[in-house]
Amino acid sequence: MDEIGRRLATEVAYVVPATEIDGDIELPGKIFYKRVAEPSQFLFVRATFGFDDAVGESVREMGVFFGTQIAAGVPAGQRYLSPDQIADAGEIWSMEFRARMVRDGGTKGNEEIVIPL
Repeated sequence: MDEIGRRLATEVAYVVPATEIDGDIELPGKIFYKRVAEPSQFLFVRATFGFDDAVGESVREMGVFFGTQIAAGVPAGQRYLSPDQIADAGEIWSMEFRARMVRDGGTKGNEEIVIPL
């Protein structure tokens, strides 16, 4: 709603439903998936936020966007983008509302989601 920034995905993979025994990805509710080489109807997306990303900011929503265009002048390889570094927002695919969490700079943050295609 009031964008803080975006982190480019650190991993994108096809996955299929799995059991606790053979699943290496766990989502809330003890839902498991495993990575597969061939295309499937589920896409796993992980973004790992760095220590300095959004320090001191209150995070209440997380979204997955496809087609974001980075603004001219942003250094090649930069993985975290502030709103002014985005030329085109792209399309939002998923949005989650959460309890407020303040980024403290002492930990990296991993966000993982499985998206049905």
